[in-house]
Amino acid sequence: MYTNSYFNLSQQLTQLFTLKSPIAMSEKISSLALIIGIKRKELHPIEVLKDDVPDADVLAVIHQCLLYDPKKRIRFIDIEKRLSNSLERCKKKETTNDTGTSGTCSISIGETKGKN
Repeated sequence: MYTNSYFNLSQQLTQLFTLKSPIAMSEKISSLALIIGIKRKELHPIEVLKDDVPDADVLAVIHQCLLYDPKKRIRFIDIEKRLSNSLERCKKKETTNDTGTSGTCSISIGETKGKN
């Protein structure tokens, strides 16, 4: 069973990077109907592809948050480490590839540090 925090994180990351609704639905439904639909396995998260995210670790984190067995899910400390490492790789790609060609990363997690 999903715990809310893991499921919510995976859905927020999905929406952030794909700009799509994280659950494929034909119409708008209530939060309760959404929870029941997911619990009954009638509603499923949309598929996130490698091309939807700036780094493979972001995709891995999304998929690992959605693992049904809690023992197999990624730990939150590991999520933070992997997303931070992903951001650093993206920053390096942008500084080494300033031509604007594909393959650059465009994420700004934590970029407001020190700004008011």
